[in-house]
Amino acid sequence: MLIAIDDCGRVTLPRGNVLGHRNENGLRVHRVIHPKFEGAYYDIVLDFGGIQRVIQIYGGEIAPDGDILAEVGDIDAQFRALKIEEGEMLIFKSDIFRVRVLP
Repeated sequence: MLIAIDDCGRVTLPRGNVLGHRNENGLRVHRVIHPKFEGAYYDIVLDFGGIQRVIQIYGGEIAPDGDILAEVGDIDAQFRALKIEEGEMLIFKSDIFRVRVLP
């Protein structure tokens, strides 16, 4: 899967939205193209109906583990860039998008 986020936070998934299959453990590596902010930390937040899990982005990629892929279904997701500047937390968020975990 390729997750592309533009400078306005809009998200496109040009290769589909399958995050993985249930209980896969780091077998799929997904590319994330996103705006760059000097000194920022990047992640994707997955919302499993009130329970949120975070996948950190390393080198423009994510590899969900079996804990993330434990349940089958559609999941709301959102990209975040977080940076502390002058003692204040700055956050850039993308639009919410849907990814899928297959059986």
